Amino acid sequence: MPLPPLIILAGPTGIGKSDFGAALAERSGGEVISADSMQVYRHFDIGSAKPSLELRKKVAHHLIDVLDPVEEYNASLFREDAGKIIRRLHGEGRTPVVVGGTGLYIKSLTHGLECAAAPSPGLRRELRSEMKQKGVEKLHGELAEIDPASAAAISPRDRVRIERALEVFKATGKPLSEFHEQDRKNKGPSEFAVSLIILTAPRRYIYSRIEARVDSMLERGLVEEVRSLLDRGYSRELKPFMGLGYKQVLGYLDGGNDYAAMVDSIKKETRHYAKRQLTWFRKMEGARWVSIEDGDQPEAVLRKIMDCVDYSREFTRMGAS
Repeated sequence: MPLPPLIILAGPTGIGKSDFGAALAERSGGEVISADSMQVYRHFDIGSAKPSLELRKKVAHHLIDVLDPVEEYNASLFREDAGKIIRRLHGEGRTPVVVGGTGLYIKSLTHGLECAAAPSPGLRRELRSEMKQKGVEKLHGELAEIDPASAAAISPRDRVRIERALEVFKATGKPLSEFHEQDRKNKGPSEFAVSLIILTAPRRYIYSRIEARVDSMLERGLVEEVRSLLDRGYSRELKPFMGLGYKQVLGYLDGGNDYAAMVDSIKKETRHYAKRQLTWFRKMEGARWVSIEDGDQPEAVLRKIMDCVDYSREFTRMGAS
């Protein structure tokens, strides 16, 4: 029997995934499932670029604003939560459209990536305290000693992934790369007929979108949002505060940067993140790439995306040899 469909729309930050994903869901009679590690958190709205309330009223969205900032979340929990929603939508005759740029979340759906160990709040606090005292580069060096493969794949500035890799080792006594290698050996076919579509564009296009997005976030009150979160008593050590934009604003409020330097840092780090996302997605099997060129109208891009969905219904199970 045919496998039930699952559409996944991914790509680098700022390229327009939210709008195209919602339009795709509307055209296909489906609903959107967010695959974004920041959008799950309540109150972190501007810096996480959540879809507008108007768009979310027009097309149903899931896994947005579902956690308090103090709660932990990872790819394993995402896979469990998204899987429940996907199966329910299939039961209702609707097509799930997963939209986002968190590559590990997407891979957990397409290849059943196992995340090795459940989050440990106590261990997280210990690692974050150590990171604050020693610095992120020092902990990256410690990771390189115990798990060279993971360290090589993780940027020395990526606090979240360094923390996770160290947490897995401390909790299980085995390096994270060992679990990932086991995943690759045991990789089986997905239970869904996956249409994996990745948006891309010339670098200048992506960078100009990032520039405009950061300017818009600041105009809409990103600094004020961070001040409000701190005033409400949320600890600056919480995971959402490590996200792009939020950590730079924290540094600005602490007096570490002037405003112009903060803006420049957000834009620079976001460009670096977009490059890392594209590198990650290039390694994903079975993807169809849709290139957005200067001057492309949204309707033309949407037609390209929908053509990929129609074509990919003929392929066999994602990950099958």
